[in-house]
Amino acid sequence: MKTTTSHYLVGYGRPPQQHQYKPGQSGNPTGRPKGARSAMADWRDESAELVSVKVGEQTVQLAQHRALVKETYRAALAGDLHAANMAFNWNALAWDAEQSTNDVDIDATDQAIVKASEERQRQRDDTNPTPTEQTVKE
Repeated sequence: MKTTTSHYLVGYGRPPQQHQYKPGQSGNPTGRPKGARSAMADWRDESAELVSVKVGEQTVQLAQHRALVKETYRAALAGDLHAANMAFNWNALAWDAEQSTNDVDIDATDQAIVKASEERQRQRDDTNPTPTEQTVKE
């Protein structure tokens, strides 16, 4: 049986010292390549590309996401129940997102914090005049 002279304990989360990364050595040396795109970036770019859509008698250029919404509503109005369900769900999501950005409720505690912060800033401004105010007073 081998005995160690070191007092270093080996166990969970404590690998033997000879197997630990050296200072400056990365555990993932190749890592993610520079310029690698995320799936969300691909979706965003693809949905922004223009496509030709016939609206009435005219053919117009629309972004793909806009054309998708337009075609879904057109199908829903024509009686497609699946398209109508999707349109209602999208509408509800858009309405909820719009309402959540408009409804910012600040409770009394938050208002007190903001008021105290503004008061402290006013006091700091009164005790520390700006450089232009210093030259005017002299």
